[in-house]
This record gives sequence, C-alpha cells and structure tokens, in this order.
Amino acid sequence: MYLRNCPRHSIFQKYKLAILFFLCLCILQSSVLASQFISPASMLDAKLQEDQPSNISVPLYFRYKNTAYLAREMRDINIARTMTVHLALINALLSGPGSLSPQLSPLFPSGTQALSVVAEDETLFITFNDKILSRYSDEALIFNAEYSQGEGKIRRQLAMASIINTITENSPFTKVQVLVRQENYVSTSMRLSARYYLLDEDSLPPPLTRQEEYILTPQVSARIFLEGWQNREFTSSLRIVRSSTDQSTSDLPTEFDLRQSFEQAPLLEEFNITPGVVSIDGQSAVLSISLKILTDEGEERFIQNRPLHLVMREGIFTIPLETFEQLLRIVK
Repeated sequence: MYLRNCPRHSIFQKYKLAILFFLCLCILQSSVLASQFISPASMLDAKLQEDQPSNISVPLYFRYKNTAYLAREMRDINIARTMTVHLALINALLSGPGSLSPQLSPLFPSGTQALSVVAEDETLFITFNDKILSRYSDEALIFNAEYSQGEGKIRRQLAMASIINTITENSPFTKVQVLVRQENYVSTSMRLSARYYLLDEDSLPPPLTRQEEYILTPQVSARIFLEGWQNREFTSSLRIVRSSTDQSTSDLPTEFDLRQSFEQAPLLEEFNITPGVVSIDGQSAVLSISLKILTDEGEERFIQNRPLHLVMREGIFTIPLETFEQLLRIVK
C-alpha cells in the first residue's frame, strides 16, 4: 500500500510509459522507411525503363510511284527519350518508305540529315545539313532545263510537301520553316531559298503551310480518274482503279482489257466532284460526281450526283474495280 502511493513509484511508472512509447515510434518509423526504400536493383530497372524508346503509329507521306502526288504510309516508329517526336518524324521521312510499300518513293537526296528542330509558337524550325541541296543520284545524266522545270521541280516540291503534311498531321504546328546549315558557303540567311526549287533567284519563300493539293485524297483521286477519261489518257485513270478484294491476279482483268473497255466509253465533256466524306477508320470514302456525256450519236447525257465509293489501297484512295465496271455500264 505504501509503495503504490510512493512518489518514486509514480515516477518509475511514467518512465516505463515513456520508454514504451519511444520504442513504438522507432518500430513505426522503421516500417515506413522500409516501405519507401528502393533497392539499387529497382533503381536500375527504373532507369532502364526510362531509356526504352516509346513506340507510336504515325502517318508519313512519300511520293506515289512517278506521279506528282503523295501517298500515306502508316508506320510504327520508335522515339528515344532523348529525341523529340518531331525529329523522329523527320528522320522517318529521310529514311524513305518501308519495304512493304514498293509503290512509294523516297524524296530526299542521299546523306540528308535533320540537325535540329526548334518550336516557336505554331512554327517548327527544322535545320538540315547542306546535303538537302544536292542533286539526286539519278540526276547526273538527265539534268537539263526541261528536266529542272519539270520532274526536277516536282521532286523538290513533293519533298517539302511531305514535310509539312507529315508534321501538321502529327502535331499542333501549322507552319514549318526549313533552314539549311551550309558548311562551305556563307549566306545572309539559313532559310531555304527559291534556288532549292531550281529557280534562278535567291528569294526566300514564306514558311511552309499544309499542302493537301499534293495528297491523293478521295477528291483528288476522283479528279485524276475523270480527267484521264476526259482527256482520253486512260493509263492515268487506270492507276486509280484497284480490286477491292483479295482476288488472285489470274482472276482479274488485265490492264489491256480494262483499257479496251475504257476506250469504248463515250466522251466525257464535263464533270463535277463534291468533297465527300471519309469513314471513321479512314479506309473508305464516298463522294458525288456529276457527268456530262456525249454519246456516239452526238447526244448529250447528264448523270447527276451519282455516289462514287473509294477504298484505301497502297496508301491512296482508289476506285474499286467493281465500281469502275458498273460506271462504264451506266454511261454506255
């Protein structure tokens, strides 16, 4: 009874409670630190994961065969952590089309490199080495005045169109300014001059803006087909005609057969095309065409607002073979 009421006993009890409380705190803190501890192995795994490239699927534009148009190639590209998406896009263009796109052609001279990309508001500044100004490898024997203002100029226009259309389709930028770092030539400006397009002047064109007139959109494909018909240049028209199924080649009519059928079609005097709409998955489109036909008897026939269906093949919108044959039956 005396011990319980003793002041020393009371102080001893307080010490015991304090020590117990301190031990509980130590145990709790150890648990928290253990949960937050990152082992060296885990840190290494995290570092390796950060260094792994990300993979994205993007549309790229290359020349379609030997036409003056661009076609789309969908490609998965790897983007290293040390590289911007925009530089990866340009590098993909410089590397040329993939092996699964034999109908597409590269657009830049060998050795062309993108040195840097810099964003400023809605404009992307891209600096290339001076190889971009070089002639193409096959131009040595064919370079003359006629070539430079024809095929030579078209190749360079398509190269710039591929850059601006690829960038604007994969980013919020609305303009691209192309710069060139020339090692052995002193210039007042790094901007790409008109001489790049084989013109005899040093003017500085404005920054590139989107150039859809070079893309084989549904409306452009339909126009190529109808202009070829109108001008009786059937080979040009038949480039847009493709089978919409996976039939074997032996089951399909030859180009000679298609051309013969096309040559028997009446004259196309005038036509009109609506912009049309593209499907959600981007693999088909429909637009309307209006035709003014001159029959063999000299009579004029009008076909108004006829739907024309197109499907995506080889990176372009094409007219299915069945649609082509049906159209010929209607106009004859």
